[in-house]
Amino acid sequence: MTSNIVATMKQERTKDRAALFPLEANPDTLNHFLSLIGFDVQKYQFVDVLSTSDEDLLNLVPRPAVGVLLVKPSNAPSSDGTDSKPGGDTSVTHENIWHISQTIGGACGSVAVLHLIASLQKCLVSGHICKSNSWLEQFLSSTTRDLDEEFHRLHNEAACHQTNQTSHAKLIPGKRVGTTFVALVPVSVGDDGNQGSMRIVELDGRKSGPVIHGNTSSCTFLRDSCRWIEQNVMKYQPDGKFAILALAANKSAEE
Repeated sequence: MTSNIVATMKQERTKDRAALFPLEANPDTLNHFLSLIGFDVQKYQFVDVLSTSDEDLLNLVPRPAVGVLLVKPSNAPSSDGTDSKPGGDTSVTHENIWHISQTIGGACGSVAVLHLIASLQKCLVSGHICKSNSWLEQFLSSTTRDLDEEFHRLHNEAACHQTNQTSHAKLIPGKRVGTTFVALVPVSVGDDGNQGSMRIVELDGRKSGPVIHGNTSSCTFLRDSCRWIEQNVMKYQPDGKFAILALAANKSAEE
């Protein structure tokens, strides 16, 4: 019998902790943030997912794709009501799932990235995923996993990088941009750990914990995630502003 070993942590906002500059939902910015915190982007990096259903466009995403970031309107409804309360199947838990409640204004992008990496750290296969003595290495090995001042600095440095790359951009701490980031990860929930028992896990800092969705496998995770997004999120706000990014193998680094 699997014990309840989901690591759910809540971070209380402090009065002297400033809001952060929002990160843009593009691979350039998010990969720069990954590099700043010490993630090895030579192994995996974020890429755009250009369609939820077109096979030719989905095939442009390098494999394996080990995680997905969904950027959606903050008020986007879903079929199971999980935007207003924890929904889906929350009875299945796993030691690899890590969730933190977002209490820092403007941090939804970086929190989603950390949700993804921390929940995938044991299944990001061969080799180390972070550089020695980096902020990420210390964060993943910490028992408290505090989003400290160094996290704030690195987040804002990534935001400044994106502004330097975009003309007429204006940085406003904690600015409400009308969208939010959600991480989707594949987690093996069976006691035997076989791939056939994998499920899609939604990690949203606005919710009190992880949400377990449909079945998947390491080979079909990207398509399964896109199908879930299309049928359970985009369907209910067809004119909404959405973006999908995948954390995928960096094939260019292998060439």
